[in-house]
Amino acid sequence: MRIGLFLSREEGAVSEVVDVGALASNYSHLTTVKVYDNLAGASNRLDLLSEIGREELEGIVLAGPSTKYYHRDLSGKLFIDSIEEAGINTNKVGFANLKEQVAFPHKGDREGATAKAKALIDVAIEKVRLRHPIKTIEVAPRKSVAIIGTTAGAIVAAQRFLEQDFKVHVLAKTSEISKTQDHWEAMDLTQGYVETHPKADFHFDCTITDVYGWCGDYTIEFEQDGNTHDINIGGIIIAVGGDRGWTARLQPLVQIDTDDDGLFRTEDPLTLPVQTTDPGKMIIPFRHANSETLGFEIASADSAVLGLEAVLNKKEISHHVTVSEVDEDLCGACGSCVRTCAFRASHIDPVKQVSVIDPRRCRGCGNCVVACPTQARDLLTNPNDYLLSAIRILGQTPRLDTVKILAILCNACGYSAADEAGYIAKKFPDLGYPASVLPLRVECGGRVNSEYTLHAFTCGFDGVVIVRCRHGHCHNIIGNRDMDGRINLFRTVIGSLGIDTERLRVVDISPKQGDVFIAEINRFVEEIKERVGGGLKCLS
Repeated sequence: MRIGLFLSREEGAVSEVVDVGALASNYSHLTTVKVYDNLAGASNRLDLLSEIGREELEGIVLAGPSTKYYHRDLSGKLFIDSIEEAGINTNKVGFANLKEQVAFPHKGDREGATAKAKALIDVAIEKVRLRHPIKTIEVAPRKSVAIIGTTAGAIVAAQRFLEQDFKVHVLAKTSEISKTQDHWEAMDLTQGYVETHPKADFHFDCTITDVYGWCGDYTIEFEQDGNTHDINIGGIIIAVGGDRGWTARLQPLVQIDTDDDGLFRTEDPLTLPVQTTDPGKMIIPFRHANSETLGFEIASADSAVLGLEAVLNKKEISHHVTVSEVDEDLCGACGSCVRTCAFRASHIDPVKQVSVIDPRRCRGCGNCVVACPTQARDLLTNPNDYLLSAIRILGQTPRLDTVKILAILCNACGYSAADEAGYIAKKFPDLGYPASVLPLRVECGGRVNSEYTLHAFTCGFDGVVIVRCRHGHCHNIIGNRDMDGRINLFRTVIGSLGIDTERLRVVDISPKQGDVFIAEINRFVEEIKERVGGGLKCLS
């Protein structure tokens, strides 16, 4: 396979810690290896895209900033889209996080940081090699929106969309528009415009029961007056203000993270203040009452409308089908996947008697993969053979410290917290953690099974820590709960083989708790070191 490796010095942030030149020399067997000062500069970006065509690359690895960087940056998605347009399937793009999870936390350990960087690049190359290309579906976006809530921001957003000839559905849990905000009298004309507009439908006293689909084509089901209704829309704006109760009920339906105050969290308060991980869902953030509250809310509403309009005014929206796949020869139609899926994405085909996936509902979390008793399920984005191979590769990293730890990080919270830990360590170098802690990103804690933990000890790891979302904050709703149901099995299995069960640790965390990540990782490392004196048993 023709693979290209593109390394970034990150303007010295990486190269001051990692020996990038020595690192690049390890990959002469690849089709192309290039080192840039950064991956964001216009000339470097054009050169990278040209290299894809010149060398007829089939897959690439971007080694520099975190994969999360491409989600947080305003133009990150456009950068990845340009790589796909150059001919690389999105499932053949790998990332090696050399900045946030290597250079920043291991500033004083050049040898360890360079060894860890090589391991992460090896894992990324293996991921590109083993993942299959994924399909793309084109969706013509609906010119209609749902606005959940009746705050001032909600009414302003409704007006803006109506002016652009969109159909607008306003969903409210009460029987009338909320007027609790200060200076609401300034909204009287706007409210009147929205309430009397022929393209505006208000659904008062409704209870939302289901939300599914993808950007441009969502379905919302709700109950009202004892009846069940559904609406089909292109995008969603959530404007529930500081209503924590409603937020808690909506969170598992809209699958948007909440902060420590129990309010919806945007993707990034600085660069993406109203956006979520789903480009078809926007949030009008809550701000505690002060003299500028109304102005802030109107500005946020305008920003949300502008962002959503830019998406919904496209002729077509491309969606990558990242569903879990089914091996029909192995599927026994037992229904385990149906019972496990929190998104109702699986059902049994009554004719073929095999499991079938609804791509508009599947989130690719992997809970069904672990639940399947015949191993008929796998993930397109994180296939089982890749994860096992990644653990083996990480396990082969030279032992530069007393102990070696595998950190399995859920994509939503664990991985984000590890990035935040890097930024803290950059500012306060004494708050890093050992380079012998090696990360493995998985989509959800619910994806982890006993096979991975066993394999880690077989590959020479002294400890395994699983860092996942907190209870009630799991992006896949029941990933934590399902994992909790299996964690005792993990401990029983490794205990039966003479492995100290305390060498397996679970840490619940939020995306912004980098300080907690550092503290918990260092505590676990020290506890494992104490056990080294008694002789740690590894499997062979």
